[in-house]
Amino acid sequence: MSEALWKEYIDGKQTLTQLAGRAKRSYKWIRNHLDRVGVSLPDITPQKTVLIVDTTFWGRSYGVCVFFSKELKRAIWWHEVE
Repeated sequence: MSEALWKEYIDGKQTLTQLAGRAKRSYKWIRNHLDRVGVSLPDITPQKTVLIVDTTFWGRSYGVCVFFSKELKRAIWWHEVE
């Protein structure tokens, strides 16, 4: 169940509230299951890079901060803001 939720959360770009509604579970239940998923992180060789930093909020109490490397053309760090 946790892997399926993770796939919907990441690939389907669903919010926790949307997942909770669809699964008929609480926000906290969804959050706990997503926290259990083991995510393998790619190795990133240390190098100079230009960072593009953005924080997007959904509502007043939830957002995501992303550090994006211009050279690697991908996100190298992100953090949920609550």
